[in-house]
Amino acid sequence: MTKDLFLSLINSKTVFLDGATGTQLQAHGMPFGQPTEEWVLQNPDVLKSIQSEYIAAGSDIIYAPTFSANRVKLQNSPLGNNIYETNKQLVSLTKDICANALVAGDVSPIGKMLSMEMNMAECIDVYKEQITALCEAGVDLIVAETMIDIAEARAAVIAARQVCDLPVICTMVFDESMRCTGGTDALTAMVILQSEGVSAFGANCGTGPETMLKLIDTIASKASVPIIAKPNAGMPVIAADGSVSYKMSAGEFAAHSKKLADSGASILGGCCGTSPAHIRELTKAVGTAKRPTQSTPLKALASSLAYCEYSDDLTISEPLDISRDTTELTNAMFMFDESIDVIRLVCTGECDVETVIPELSLYTSKPFWFDISDESILSRAKTVYNGKGVW
Repeated sequence: MTKDLFLSLINSKTVFLDGATGTQLQAHGMPFGQPTEEWVLQNPDVLKSIQSEYIAAGSDIIYAPTFSANRVKLQNSPLGNNIYETNKQLVSLTKDICANALVAGDVSPIGKMLSMEMNMAECIDVYKEQITALCEAGVDLIVAETMIDIAEARAAVIAARQVCDLPVICTMVFDESMRCTGGTDALTAMVILQSEGVSAFGANCGTGPETMLKLIDTIASKASVPIIAKPNAGMPVIAADGSVSYKMSAGEFAAHSKKLADSGASILGGCCGTSPAHIRELTKAVGTAKRPTQSTPLKALASSLAYCEYSDDLTISEPLDISRDTTELTNAMFMFDESIDVIRLVCTGECDVETVIPELSLYTSKPFWFDISDESILSRAKTVYNGKGVW
């Protein structure tokens, strides 16, 4: 599927995603602790039945069960020996029943901490391996979901852009303060991933639809891409035996989710605890009519570099030429006034970005503006930069 076709679909109607896969599989007998991908391949008819019900309920896009099908997550499973075949087989199960729905190749957090256990280039490589398999298996789009760190979300999107031209959508997990686990606020995350070329952005998991409403209100009016809302069926309830359940009824979920649509979300679905019944009620409550567009692109570059709260008056540093000697660069970093909000990087010559960018990142928590026209240097810089930035 091309990005233009995807945007044409989004612009023509409200688009519905599927609901939960993991909690539905558990409800149908999948034991806790076994890799989902293993169990699905052993019990393909269960998955097909659940996904067929989602299509019947009104889902336009179904996620292939490839959430953790990367070499890091599956390193202790026999499936980890052949990531390509594993992803191909998993995608084929979903494609078998998706004559009337699009298939999304699903990727998720790898499970290692960037900077501490894996660098940015290694993370991108893991995603590229999986996404290559997903594309060759014939998915219609790529979704990076349940992302909890902006650097890893960037890595997934960069990998997809390097591998294919398919639409890439991304949803992150935000708490009630509208920040992800890595500390980045939702508006900043949206701006960063828009600059990476995502076709849609939003939130999944983490909260129920009633709690997600403030977040959607905040980002939808400033977005230049369609907004996604894929909440849980309320907050999890943990029993004495450690089991987890979600109590929000399908009707209540739909009623709250309609408010998400009215606030600007044009792509809706369900995450943990939701079922085909939740999606069926959701499609009834929201309807398929196109939602009013609330997209108002951020006014200026300075605005788009917000990293704590949205602001129109951030202070950008004087240009810092990264082709200079590394020692000179780090000394220059110390000279910046504390009032500087954003550090502007330029490049007037050859530059060892693989060394310079990680080094500069050690000396500041400020976001970088990569004002670099050389596409080769810019691409290399983005690959090693584990932080917030706009290009």
